[in-house]
This record gives sequence, structure tokens and C-alpha cells, in this order.
Amino acid sequence: MGNDMLTLNERTVLQLRFGLGTDDASSGLTLVEIARQLSISTQRASQLEASALAKMRAAMRERGIESLEDVL
Repeated sequence: MGNDMLTLNERTVLQLRFGLGTDDASSGLTLVEIARQLSISTQRASQLEASALAKMRAAMRERGIESLEDVL
């Protein structure tokens, strides 16, 4: 999965939502917190999250990965 698959906003939302890139994976933010931080609506934050996850699922299917159990 290349870095160019997700837009910068999609990548940022996922990083904030799931605490990626931090030492504490439980540090994920709510969509309301993300929206405030990025100065966007909560609905837009939700749309960006859904779009990013859909792209990631599609990329996994293209590679023959049906579930995370296939890679873990």
C-alpha cells in the first residue's frame, strides 16, 4: 500500500482516530475532537475516515487478503 493511496486529510484522520504514530495506541481521538483539531465538521471527519478505510479494504482485497488473520 503506497503512501499516495490516501489523501493527506484521510491519513491525518486515521492517525488521530487510531493513535497511529504515538507510543500509546489508546490515545485515539473521537471524531468530534478530530473535527475541532482540523477545523472541519464532524460529518466531514467521518466521511474522510470512511473513505480511507474503504480504500484500505480495497487494497487488501486486491492483494488477496480477506482478513487480518491472513497477515497475522
